[in-house]
Amino acid sequence: TVAVEEPGWYQLAFSYSQMNVEDMNCYKTIEIDGAVPYQEWRQVAFPYTAYTFETKAVSDDDGTPYQIYLEAGIHTLTLTTTSLPYRDEIEKMTALMAEIRAAALTIKKVTGNSTDIYRTWKMEEFIPGIADTLNRLADEIDMVYASLEEKCGQSPSFAGTLVVASSNLR
Repeated sequence: TVAVEEPGWYQLAFSYSQMNVEDMNCYKTIEIDGAVPYQEWRQVAFPYTAYTFETKAVSDDDGTPYQIYLEAGIHTLTLTTTSLPYRDEIEKMTALMAEIRAAALTIKKVTGNSTDIYRTWKMEEFIPGIADTLNRLADEIDMVYASLEEKCGQSPSFAGTLVVASSNLR
């Protein structure tokens, strides 16, 4: 809660530390008295800070702070974590995981449940098109990784397992 003594136009700034996921923005939805005053406030980025505290003014892309008019009295300021900026990647990976599980089940039906390092399988004879399927899945994982890389502006260290998964599928 925030006590406003004088009615007027105000700007928001936060002192924060975001050290949970390296190289990744944490996104928050900002509400005042249960309402989101600006559409852009549905996904405000708080960049990674390591172990330091930074000050973040809530501003537009040009750096101009947003203004909000508040009456005198008590107001409720709410910040809620949102995955909205990463929703496409999350949904794509969820669908890919379902496909990978289905392919793994098909392979296990042929090979059984135990691993034999001395046995070589010619999987294409038993499951025609499996190589193409696994390569397509690897390509799609690479596209998700590239999308995250673009959003983060650098190689996303938090998504390194995607590189390993793509390599394992190939």
